[in-house]
Amino acid sequence: MKILGIFLNPEIRTGGHRRYLEFLQALAEKGYQVSLILNSDLRYDLHTIEQIRLPYGYKKKILPYSLNNVLVLKSNLAAIRGQVKSADYIVIFGETHLLAGIYLKKKLNTKLLFALRSNGVVEAQVKRREPGCRGKEKFKLTLSELKYKRYENLIDRYSDLIVFQSAYDRDSFLSRNPQSAKKTTIISGNIGGRWFDPQFRNANRSSELHTVLFLGAVSVRKGIRYLVYAIRKMLSEGYEVQLRIAGEGGLKTELEEYARRQGSSEKIIFLGKIRNTLEEISQADLVVVPSIFDSYPNVILEALHVGTPVIGAASGGIPDMLDAPSLFAPSDQEELFALMIKLYKDRNKYQQLKQAQRELKKTFEFDWAQKFIDVMQQ
Repeated sequence: MKILGIFLNPEIRTGGHRRYLEFLQALAEKGYQVSLILNSDLRYDLHTIEQIRLPYGYKKKILPYSLNNVLVLKSNLAAIRGQVKSADYIVIFGETHLLAGIYLKKKLNTKLLFALRSNGVVEAQVKRREPGCRGKEKFKLTLSELKYKRYENLIDRYSDLIVFQSAYDRDSFLSRNPQSAKKTTIISGNIGGRWFDPQFRNANRSSELHTVLFLGAVSVRKGIRYLVYAIRKMLSEGYEVQLRIAGEGGLKTELEEYARRQGSSEKIIFLGKIRNTLEEISQADLVVVPSIFDSYPNVILEALHVGTPVIGAASGGIPDMLDAPSLFAPSDQEELFALMIKLYKDRNKYQQLKQAQRELKKTFEFDWAQKFIDVMQQ
């Protein structure tokens, strides 16, 4: 089987980017012929993959990134055809390279596997309902919803296989595109890949709750406000806790100012972007994922790998990842507060959660790349 990938980003900015490249590497290591169209500026260690590096000029103010990708492929089509005579599947993760994948599907007369990594339609709808969202911001979110619905139409029309990470995302997509049902499947994320460093497997040694960790974008979608407010309430009632926030984002300044005004700057600590997420997770007593919407947050898998207890909002695909005792209602700081108080006060419940998640972890330990191969070979 011959696989063609496309990654025209000049750098690896997200876990999803890294996951895609590691996935293609895993296919190559299994003996499949993998070709990858790359930005010539990208610095990333790839082996056993045929690399097609293209010169790439990009100015966001002129064209959207997704359209510029197509223009780059058009101007280099002869070179691509010279190296890629045929392919069984073009594999695309995420909407950024969707138009490029469709373009090459037509030119190379091959199949397209599209793996949907987010749910932009529901994300826009949820954000629009958040308190304080009004006027210009609501209008932008309405446009975003329309844009992602258009992407879904293209995915429905041109994809031969559509892979979702969770039942929630598949059902949501099919509610708007029911005709795609027969070409959809679910392949959940797994605990694996280069960044799941084996030295951090079960590295957490916590026996009670004092240090809480948030890891991700400091943004509205990630629900970080509700965690900060819940921690502030715990502090005001005399509980000895510390919140460590690892990440950057648009809400950082606002929340730093809130913590300062409340006299909590020593207990609510903003770390910014960190290098070793697994090390930070291993030193925490609890990881909290308070997203108002999230398709499939990798930080949950990282916490399970390390053995640090993790709780999350029951939004998007998170209920596909965590059992009911680990869930709380999204945008509900009182329910989050109550769950953390329960784990803080009762060491037995804390240890029970930790043990239950050791068992849960086993369900995510499988050969992720092989699942895709099985689907493509059906």
